[in-house]
Amino acid sequence: MEYFGREYGIKLSGGVRRHVSSTSLAAIIAVLPASAFADAHAGMNFQQAPELDEAVNDGQLPPVAERLPANPLVITPRDEIGQYGGAFRSLLIGAGDSGWMYRTIGYDGLIEYDVDWSGFEPAAAESFEVSDDATTYTFNLREGMKWSDGEPVTTADVEYWYEHELLNETLYPVVPGFMQTSAGVAELEIIDETTFRFIFEEPKGLFLDELARIAWMPTARHYGEQFHADFNEEANAVAVGEGFDDWASYYNAMIPGVDDEPMWRNPDLPTIRAWTPVEGYAYTGRTPQVRFERNPYYYKVDTEGNQLPYADGWTFAITEDPEVMLFQTMRGDVDLIQERVATPQNRPLLFDEQERGNFRMIPLQQANATAMVIAMNMTHDDPVTREALENRDFRIGMSHAMNREEINQIVYAGQSEPRQMAPHPENSFYHERLESQYLEYDLDLAFEHFEKAGLTQDDQGRWIGSDGQQVALYFDASNHDPERLAIMELAIAHWNAAGIKVDARVVDRTLFVERILNGHHQIAMWSGSGGMRDALFDPRYYSPWADYSFAAPKWAVWNGRGAAGGMLERGVEAEEPPEAVKESYRLVEELHNSPPEMHDEIMTQILDIAADEFFSMGTVSHAPGYGIIHNRVGNQPPDGMTWSWALKTWGPAGMEQMFIRQ
Repeated sequence: MEYFGREYGIKLSGGVRRHVSSTSLAAIIAVLPASAFADAHAGMNFQQAPELDEAVNDGQLPPVAERLPANPLVITPRDEIGQYGGAFRSLLIGAGDSGWMYRTIGYDGLIEYDVDWSGFEPAAAESFEVSDDATTYTFNLREGMKWSDGEPVTTADVEYWYEHELLNETLYPVVPGFMQTSAGVAELEIIDETTFRFIFEEPKGLFLDELARIAWMPTARHYGEQFHADFNEEANAVAVGEGFDDWASYYNAMIPGVDDEPMWRNPDLPTIRAWTPVEGYAYTGRTPQVRFERNPYYYKVDTEGNQLPYADGWTFAITEDPEVMLFQTMRGDVDLIQERVATPQNRPLLFDEQERGNFRMIPLQQANATAMVIAMNMTHDDPVTREALENRDFRIGMSHAMNREEINQIVYAGQSEPRQMAPHPENSFYHERLESQYLEYDLDLAFEHFEKAGLTQDDQGRWIGSDGQQVALYFDASNHDPERLAIMELAIAHWNAAGIKVDARVVDRTLFVERILNGHHQIAMWSGSGGMRDALFDPRYYSPWADYSFAAPKWAVWNGRGAAGGMLERGVEAEEPPEAVKESYRLVEELHNSPPEMHDEIMTQILDIAADEFFSMGTVSHAPGYGIIHNRVGNQPPDGMTWSWALKTWGPAGMEQMFIRQ
């Protein structure tokens, strides 16, 4: 799929790609019939990792051919057929660093993005198609595919997830946005044991993006039923016995859904991923490591019939110190790492240590719209704080009071440039005004806007609010990203010098997220996603519409989206927003409920409002990115991959085909 041209295509596991024009994504996002694959792979001899031989010989595991689906997904290795054995080594920081695991071992789902983010590939679904009007999505599961505990993956699991999780108001007080349009929740049609359809009353042109982005798979019915009150009369009693308030809280602790952490902390949870947790799975940051081992029922093989993955597992060591992570990387103790280590500041040092540490630096393209987005809580509880933050002129003044060129020179050694939060120019919905407005470091302009916002300046240069006190704000940040912390510290220094008092509150990522979901923050920052296609399906910084809405939590709850992120459950009040914000919400809903040929026009209207209202503030563009990979790793990811949370970089490079040279 060419996202920024006008062509869409689907790459098939056999190397075939079918294209249709964007006016007919709708026509069919096609896939060859299962019989075509079965014929292509008929007679293939399958091999397994030697570490599984003993379990097969002892009868603890079926032979490899019986563990694979009738039509396994055949992966062509990037460089060579790999070797079995060994465990990849990586690092995590603190208790909330599950994002790195998502992007290395958590990417398997019904469908996947391909490595260059140009289309979708079949994964657990061996085929799928879309109706001409983008309302009906049909998926065919792989016949004979197994969960990691050996039980079959069928449409009974999809039906269970839909009927007993998605539509259960206790588990899902608000149905997630990817499963509904403004006309209501999608219907599920079960056709047979492997085929099902999701049917929307309105076009849902971004549905495949949403499935790929979250790596969606249903819950294994045979596992979920034991915790569910619909099937187990003792579910509440069991939950209380385990220390939970009720069956639903226990269910959420054991099964991903409302809470995704069970993916990492529950070793009994059936999965289709290449590796499953075995040690440190009660992931709290108090354990020294999180360890994963191979899934013997994994559904992918290479072109010679070797069941993947090649590597026996992964070990993620946990630390609280980015300097320790850097030292271990330079010493050659890490196989793949990016976050917290591959920073602009560390680039020269890592470059010099490549030979000694036996690693190399992989160039990345940055998809983020800005290196750090800043959002001010326009619905803050304190009336004096809100009076400032909700005022557009105040936000414009704060933007002009930030010296972005100094940020560029100090943090990025001159490799970036001032940039607001806006899609990149290569997008068909690029918005020049949004990208370039209010970037100048100009204190006269800043002061002019502070005055328009109703502030007065005293003889010491401090800006005074309606309560007669200096405007004093807190900037909340997570400690997991030193690059963004460096930008924040400079921005705070600029604002303090301009007469607005700002202090930093840097906390563990878990506590930071909790503050955001409670709506307690005044100013907050995060990575500026939304620079590429992710702007379409997650426009959170262009419209404060959904969960993790840094700019306006109460408006997001009114919109019905904030509750999905836990804001409603945490007592964040719903508040009706201004008319311009309501119109932005309406357009976001229309965007999600429209066929692809309408997306550019609708997105441009959303960006027009974002430029007028100035919801979020950009800093500078990302400097060229990179990752670190050890030279002992074979079938390494390609140079120049796009880095994006939505793409789940590095997952689409196929961690299952990477191997450790013996």
